[in-house]
Amino acid sequence: MKNQLLGVIKALVILSLLFFYSCSDDKNSTPPKIGSCSNGQETYTKSDIQIKFTKQEWSLQRNRMGGIDIYLKIAGSIRGDSAKIRTWGDGLTRDVKLILDKKNNFHQDCGILFSSKEMNKKYIETCTNIFIFKDKDTLKVELNSCPIPNLLYK
Repeated sequence: MKNQLLGVIKALVILSLLFFYSCSDDKNSTPPKIGSCSNGQETYTKSDIQIKFTKQEWSLQRNRMGGIDIYLKIAGSIRGDSAKIRTWGDGLTRDVKLILDKKNNFHQDCGILFSSKEMNKKYIETCTNIFIFKDKDTLKVELNSCPIPNLLYK
């Protein structure tokens, strides 16, 4: 039992390192996009909490493991204290804080999903959750991608 738990922990650490390595800032090592699409402006509100999206660009890239990565470039503003966006891949889930300026605007590139497996679909659709916090209240938004064309589809 202890050896199995240790094996699971090692696998999670390795997958985490692979994910973060695939999100490198080195522009020369970033694989080219193999598909992208954009959603229109959207606003979500719950009582005194709000998020407005002015930009949602979803993109698909092949990763170094032969699978795919899905990225989301988002911009907009919130009415709240803070916000987080959920990312996942091959069983790992993580919430990443959205960086807000003094006027609660954000502009961020996020790795939303990674998989070590290639997806043999013409279009790939996914979603993520965004949480906006204000005092003790939370607005949870399920943000759905547009159909991302998979240019490697055969």
